[in-house]
Amino acid sequence: MKNKFEVAVIGAGPIGLEMAVALKENDLSYIHFEARQVGNTICQWPEDTHFYSAPERVSIAEIPVQNSTQLPLTKESYLAYLRQVVEIYDLEIHTYEKVLEIEKQKGCFLIKTNKYRSGYEVEKIILATGDMSYPNKVSIPGSDQEHVHFEFQNVHQYFRKKVLVVGGRNSALEAALRCYRIGAQVSLSYRNSVFEKSITKPFLIAEIEMLIKKKMIEFLPHTELKEIGEKHAVLKTKSRDKKINIDFVLFRIGYVADLSLFEKAGVKLKGKDQKPSLNPDTMETNVPGIFVAGTIVGGNQSTYDLFIDTCHNHVEKIIQHLSGNQSPKTGSVPSRNYSFQLRDIQPKP
Repeated sequence: MKNKFEVAVIGAGPIGLEMAVALKENDLSYIHFEARQVGNTICQWPEDTHFYSAPERVSIAEIPVQNSTQLPLTKESYLAYLRQVVEIYDLEIHTYEKVLEIEKQKGCFLIKTNKYRSGYEVEKIILATGDMSYPNKVSIPGSDQEHVHFEFQNVHQYFRKKVLVVGGRNSALEAALRCYRIGAQVSLSYRNSVFEKSITKPFLIAEIEMLIKKKMIEFLPHTELKEIGEKHAVLKTKSRDKKINIDFVLFRIGYVADLSLFEKAGVKLKGKDQKPSLNPDTMETNVPGIFVAGTIVGGNQSTYDLFIDTCHNHVEKIIQHLSGNQSPKTGSVPSRNYSFQLRDIQPKP
């Protein structure tokens, strides 16, 4: 088994795949690891979830995204697109091979995995593990029961059931709408009184607010879940506790990144979001030879500003640093060849 490479890529989401294509095209020997399957985070989304991003902004590796509707992509269509990228470039990815250890050695790193404990020797490492490894959890009485969900995957199970959705950003509002539309009786608990327009999609707010106004969805502002019983939930309010009947509780309160590899490798994590310390011009961390690409650059993003859309340039910076070549714009088909920053589509406060 060949166990010496110039570069190791860890993570096979969109940016990890884009990174692999760039390495291959620049004739850099590399090995690519993914703890589960290609595009695993996206695979965990509910069925038929649509991207908020335009198709051209989530295209990678100079392969345009085409679909029959010209509308934002579904989870399923984007996973098919990622498989197509892997097939076209014939990318070799060690799926279901989890990296367990990164050891600094003289002149290289030793990467140990669940399948190869002796380890692979690599000169450089690119961490592209994403920022949505696990859903946020809470420690309140009753939160470990079977009818309390932290993942939203099968909306059909909520048909004609009382569902308390907890959260107030995009994923919570979308979950509340989808549950309502399949016939659930929906209550929405949010710790604030209004939805934050700077970080929440306007069309979701408009739809939710209309249904709240018409009393089709019960809105419970300024509330925090205090206790969950078999058929009830207790919410803490400013004045007194409020008890409501439920069949299910669905938490949509964000995700956390798995930063264990960063810590093991000695990468410094900064601030409350635990952002990796790095050089923004090269994406190299405080540990020479270890680079970061993709949304994990934001650590545990409390205010989301890093998406697939805004991370393509990470690949370009790393390739230019590693190879000395001026990397072409990744995905530079005419339909995506325009500069884009998140503020271009964010509503003004």
